[in-house]
Amino acid sequence: MRAFDHRRAGSATVEVLSIHCPRCGREAAFEPPFYALQREEAKAAAANPALTGVWQGRTFVVLRYPELLSWTEMRRLRREVRPVGICRCGACGYLNRHLLDWPREAWFAVSLRGRTLWMRSREHAAALRGYVAAEDRQRVPGARWLSRVPKEFLAARNRTPLVKKLDRLLADGPEPRAVPSRPDPRTPRPLR
Repeated sequence: MRAFDHRRAGSATVEVLSIHCPRCGREAAFEPPFYALQREEAKAAAANPALTGVWQGRTFVVLRYPELLSWTEMRRLRREVRPVGICRCGACGYLNRHLLDWPREAWFAVSLRGRTLWMRSREHAAALRGYVAAEDRQRVPGARWLSRVPKEFLAARNRTPLVKKLDRLLADGPEPRAVPSRPDPRTPRPLR
């Protein structure tokens, strides 16, 4: 998960993931607990007593919700294997720190022929839909991740069913649970 984009400023530096809300199960946003500022914006943020942040070189790193997650707690929780951040749900108003369990919590997931593909956000799902539907797939500026989509999802025989599933996903929300029918070779099998 990319937390900083030093080419952009302010709140645009945070890449938000769409996940299932732990309280109501609807779409919620998972975001890193901090963002980075540089140059004049960093100086202005450092002078603002309402913001909690630290200087790291020429970058001023600001905590988004210091009342939910302090620097000390964040360092302790980052020792976990999962990323720590803030979960924010617009449907039920849930706002709390959250240990991400990706891809199990992904809101945008689609299964096809026993494999599951997860998308980070609505924008990623729409970009994937356009890429899969295209007859002539060319590089999309700023979307290198599309070149890493497994080939079986891009096969001509899978184009129509995958586009239909992505259209339904974008219109109605996720499938009840997009679960692969055959085991993912990357997950360890339980001992019997």
